[in-house]
Amino acid sequence: EKVFFMLLAPPIFLEAGYSLNRHMFFNHSFPIVILGIAGTYITVMLFAAIIYGVVNNLWACGLDVPINFHQCVRLGAIFSTTDATALLRIFHNILPEQLQRGIGDAAKD
Repeated sequence: EKVFFMLLAPPIFLEAGYSLNRHMFFNHSFPIVILGIAGTYITVMLFAAIIYGVVNNLWACGLDVPINFHQCVRLGAIFSTTDATALLRIFHNILPEQLQRGIGDAAKD
C-alpha cells in the first residue's frame, strides 16, 4: 500500500494532468465550479440536518445537548469536506471499533 502511494500514484496523477485537454477543461470550468459549489452546499446542509435531528432527539436517551442549527452547519462543513479516513483518525478514541471498521469499509468502496 505504501509503495503504491509513494512510488506509483504520483506519476499516474502527473500523467493525467499533462494529458488533460486544456481547451476543453477551460471551456467547461464554469459548470465544474458550479457543480462543486452546489454539491458541497448540499452535502453541508445534509450533514447539518442529520446532526441536528440526531442531537435534538437525544432527549429520548436522557441526554440534553444544547446545540443550534448554526453550530450543526459548522460541523457539517467540517465533516463534508473532510476525507473519511481523516475522520476515522480524529475519532479513533471516541468511536467503537466495530463502527470504525464499518466506516472504513465504506470509505474503501
